[in-house]
Amino acid sequence: MKKTANFLLIILAFLPAVGFSQSTTVDLQKSEILKGLRIETKQDSIAPSMKLDGSVPIYDQNGTKIGGMEVIKAMQSGSGIPVRYLNDKKEVMAYVLRPTTEEEKIKLQAKLKSKQEDNSKTAKPFTVQDMDGKSYSLNELKGKIVVLNFWFVECMPCRKEIPELNALVKKYTNENIVFLAISTSEKSKILKFRTKTDFKYTIIPKEGNNKVIEDYAINSYPTHIIIDKESKVKFYAVGLNDQTIASLTKEIDSLLK
Repeated sequence: MKKTANFLLIILAFLPAVGFSQSTTVDLQKSEILKGLRIETKQDSIAPSMKLDGSVPIYDQNGTKIGGMEVIKAMQSGSGIPVRYLNDKKEVMAYVLRPTTEEEKIKLQAKLKSKQEDNSKTAKPFTVQDMDGKSYSLNELKGKIVVLNFWFVECMPCRKEIPELNALVKKYTNENIVFLAISTSEKSKILKFRTKTDFKYTIIPKEGNNKVIEDYAINSYPTHIIIDKESKVKFYAVGLNDQTIASLTKEIDSLLK
């Protein structure tokens, strides 16, 4: 697994723990962009996830709207962390990126170290069905490299990386590798999406992914996982950045040696 990818995953999972320790500036809290919203508390018990597809606005501490890539970079470097703002229905309506405290950085690094010790653990078994109903079982795929991509149709970072993922499939056409794109989107929505966008991974719709998303604790998209021929998890990357595809390629090449 790559350190930056693990760091990002840990921060996302750590959101409820650190998001409450420091609020944003008073001026921003009183601004119109957060009017009617409140900062998340421990009592809200919301799953640790973050939408980077533009459906939920993200602001810096000055109230300037920023993009998902800026958030990812800040989170990967450990310099910033998003705070979630909720409406009365406990729905996340906005994120505000704030600086991490020194104490938080120490805690995150400790969790990162613990996460790194989990490398090469056996992948959880799964059986999924593709768009045509064909089954893929991890037990039956032993002896092959399995590359998983977790995505959904509305996820803009997911869609942005598809051309490069297609190139990845083409590069390893003759290798003993299985590429599975496991989606939270329904089959009907994916069929409509595919009329305009070619995705060369074997697509697993919501109806066919059983409990694999839950079992692998996927709460951020896109997420990439590589499982080796012995069914060991060798790579885990969350989010889209300029190194994602290069890291996937490097890991696959190392497993083919």
